[in-house]
Amino acid sequence: ETAQGIFTNFKKLLDFNSGKLPFAAAQVGKAFRNEIAPKQGLLRVREFEMAEIEHFVAQDDTRHRNFESVAASTLPLLSRDLQASQQDPVVMSLSDAVSQGVIGSQNMAYFMARTHSFLVRCGVRGGCIRFRQHLQKEMAHYARECWDAEVLCSYGWIEVVGHADRACYDLEAHARATGTDLKAFEAFDQPVEEERVSAVCDKQALGKKFRKDAKEIVEELQSLAATKLEEALQLGQRLEAEGSARLRVGDKDFELSRGMVSFERGTHKVSGRSFTPSVIEPSFGIGRLLYCCLEHAFYVREGDEQRVVLGLAPEMSPIKCCVLPLTTHDALAPVAARALGCLRGVGVSSKADESGAAIGRRYARMDELGVPFAVTVDFQSVDDGTVTLRERDSMQQIRVPIDDVGSLVHSLASYRMHRGAVGTWQEAMDRYGLIESPSEKPAE
Repeated sequence: ETAQGIFTNFKKLLDFNSGKLPFAAAQVGKAFRNEIAPKQGLLRVREFEMAEIEHFVAQDDTRHRNFESVAASTLPLLSRDLQASQQDPVVMSLSDAVSQGVIGSQNMAYFMARTHSFLVRCGVRGGCIRFRQHLQKEMAHYARECWDAEVLCSYGWIEVVGHADRACYDLEAHARATGTDLKAFEAFDQPVEEERVSAVCDKQALGKKFRKDAKEIVEELQSLAATKLEEALQLGQRLEAEGSARLRVGDKDFELSRGMVSFERGTHKVSGRSFTPSVIEPSFGIGRLLYCCLEHAFYVREGDEQRVVLGLAPEMSPIKCCVLPLTTHDALAPVAARALGCLRGVGVSSKADESGAAIGRRYARMDELGVPFAVTVDFQSVDDGTVTLRERDSMQQIRVPIDDVGSLVHSLASYRMHRGAVGTWQEAMDRYGLIESPSEKPAE
């Protein structure tokens, strides 16, 4: 996995965020698995791209500040109980799922909702997505809760995104191994009274009996008093009542005698607390996601098995628009060049096809490449400075001024639109009007 680089850099990331939680870090990188028999194309390989988000929160904070924005969203959830009884997923609102304990926290539910929205935007069909909870026997050793976003394709249901509540396992493991403090600090609005237990150790007596192990014993006693208050007090009571008590440090047991340590209870005013954050991790398999997008995008025109279309979402398509002069007539070339310049001037990736092939055949070529929009330059373009804009999936066309074509395609092909910009093809048709387009049957 790629996540460990984020955990080892936690202190720097926390400082970068001014020491405040929650915050998230994301990265894309290569991962490697000991896959005995690579198969199923991009689905089971030894080396692949992953994208992971690590969302750090306080240990006991299950809320997400933006949860209300997704609380009404519904997702198909396949919980452990439903799997045990071999039932189908149940569509639930995230608000109900969290309140009923199906999903353990708002943090987990929020990222599941965002993942669903992201998959649909990438072109995965909404009806082919479900969220399956890991069975207890499937749970990773570091995880407290796990949900997989699975997509239905020709190989069946496959995991594309994993969501794990990793608790504070990773940060605590790195802290133990390196001796580095990987804790965050939370300042209280007002100082609070807090009960504390302190370990008063007779280091001379401990050193005389345990010699080189004395330092580890003292550290364990102090840690016990700081983190496990009741357990420390019980140890002190056994020493007083029985005169001796056993203490385990690592894989060793030590016999303590009365007088070597005592535990004192008291109250102190504290202005904040230190804690090891928990982590919510969505983990994306890029190859699997790409495969699902390609498979879901592929289709054949109804009534014409020769017309293959790669219906990529405009955001996913490498080429957003093409410019097609209707013929090779010299009068159309300058207008086509102007239209291509308008597109590229606003950052729309585009290409021109100035071959002499029939316009229907060139439309079909661009459909196979997944190009969502096509600008056609005809002889009316020379007269009045307008061009036609074709949408790939519906094959509908509108006529727009050349000066508008760049900003229009940019808005249609982008998720983020400027205020007042056209955002959907329907809005574009409402603004410019649908025109009757000629037959698109490619020339034989």
